[in-house]
Amino acid sequence: WVLQAAGWSGWALSFYLGASVWGDPPSNYEFYVPVIALIGMLITLGLRWLFAFTWEMRFIARLLPFLVGSYFAGVIWMILRSIVFFTLFPEQKAAFGIESSAEFYTYLEGAISAAWVMFGWSALYFGIKYYILLQDAKERALKAASIANEAQLKMLRYQLNPHFLFNTLNAISTLVLDKDTTLASDMINKLSRFLRHSL
Repeated sequence: WVLQAAGWSGWALSFYLGASVWGDPPSNYEFYVPVIALIGMLITLGLRWLFAFTWEMRFIARLLPFLVGSYFAGVIWMILRSIVFFTLFPEQKAAFGIESSAEFYTYLEGAISAAWVMFGWSALYFGIKYYILLQDAKERALKAASIANEAQLKMLRYQLNPHFLFNTLNAISTLVLDKDTTLASDMINKLSRFLRHSL
């Protein structure tokens, strides 16, 4: 939602500035631009559902909705933009050579540019989706590597423990034979503490 709102707000601002610099927009045009941006955002939510529905399919099955869906989303958006524009600014019909309401629906000169906006949105959607999947895969790989390293360390510890225990007990046995009971007792205490912590 944050990316959607940011993207469509950026489009609305650039569209309004472009219309102000290159043309003479009618009064209250600043109300028209957010409305058509909101309509565009709602249409892309439909595209998002379509892409999510076909996501698990083969590449060609995803390519067709990308191309056809984006184009028709642009056409629908242009029709709705025209409806909103001529509803808010009926005096502009004459400027566009529209004499009857029936001719109004043929006003699709900007459909290609609207479709390009939808193609751009679709490309960003897939780009972000693949980026998230790549990050998830990297995170899973790092987690798997960490688990493997931990398992390897445990295996080495289990391999070393019998040798360590054997050598320590031999050393204690030697101390007992040499009648060095103080050092032998100290080593037994240290060994018991070590075993308590490591098990």
